[in-house]
Amino acid sequence: MQTNDPQPTPAADQNPPQLDIERLEADIEHRMATSHVPALALAIVTPQTTIYANGFGILSVDETDMLTTPNTLFRIASFTKPLVGTMIMRLQASGRLSIDQPVTELVPALRFQNEAYSQQITLRHLLSHTAGLRPTGVSGDNRTENVLAHLVTTELPHWPFFAPPGTLHAYSNLGLCVAGYVAEVLTQTPFEQLMKDEIFTPLGMYQTTFDPFMAMTFRVAQAHNLLSDGHLAVQRPLVHNAAFTPAGGAFSTVLDFVHFVQLRLNRGSVNGQVFLPTELIDMMHHTDRLIP
Repeated sequence: MQTNDPQPTPAADQNPPQLDIERLEADIEHRMATSHVPALALAIVTPQTTIYANGFGILSVDETDMLTTPNTLFRIASFTKPLVGTMIMRLQASGRLSIDQPVTELVPALRFQNEAYSQQITLRHLLSHTAGLRPTGVSGDNRTENVLAHLVTTELPHWPFFAPPGTLHAYSNLGLCVAGYVAEVLTQTPFEQLMKDEIFTPLGMYQTTFDPFMAMTFRVAQAHNLLSDGHLAVQRPLVHNAAFTPAGGAFSTVLDFVHFVQLRLNRGSVNGQVFLPTELIDMMHHTDRLIP
C-alpha cells in the first residue's frame, strides 16, 4: 500500500541515477504481500542527496488507515550497532579512549569469567565480534534504572567464553553492551545521552531515540507476529530490555538514517566538515583493518 504523499522527485545531481519508480514500488508491494510485511520505508541516496524516499504499508493491522511514511519510526534492532561503533570511533578520534587498550584498563572494575582473557579484550574485539563471548539475545522486559550497568557488572563475570579473544568471529549482542558501558563510564555520561550528544544531534537525527515513551509520541510501526493461520497480530505488550540498548534498542526513521548513511558514503564528512577522520571510517568499512 503506497502512501498518499506526493511523488518524490530526483535530486539535482549532475548525473542522477535513473530509477524505474513504478517497477520498484510494484516489486516492493508484491514482496511485502508475499512475505507478510506490514510496513516498510525506503530511501535511495547518493553521498550528497536523497533521490527517493517513500513509505509502504500500514503501521498496525489494527489501524489500517495509519499509513507508513519516510518519517515513520521503526525499531531498527541491530542497525543500532553501527551507530554505537561510530560513537566509539568519535571517542577514539578525540583521544578519550583507545580501541586497542584492554577494556579492563579503561574500566578497572570490569570482570570477565576468564581472568586471562580479561587482560586481552579490547573495544576492537567487542566491535568486531571477536571477543570470544558466547552469543546472547534480548530476553524479557527490563526498564529498571542502571540496568546496563547491572548487566555488565553483575552478569558479565559469569558469562562463558567459547574461544580466546581475537581468534573467531561470533555475533555478540553482549559485546556491544560492554562497549557501550565502557564508553558510558569513561565519559561519565549515560549511554543514551552520549549517543544523542555524539551521533544523533550532530547528524540531525532528531527523531532517533532509545526511549520507547519518546518514540510513541511519533508515528511508530508496530511489531507484528505471524499467526499460524497466516494473519498478522500486533505484538503486545511492547518488550523493551534496556540492558541490551547498545545492541539493538534504537528507534529511527529512514530519513534520519539517511544522514548516517551519507556520513559513511562521504568517508566521515558532513556538509563539508570532518565528523570522523577518514582513516577511522575506512577501518570500519574494511574488515581486515578492524580485526586484530
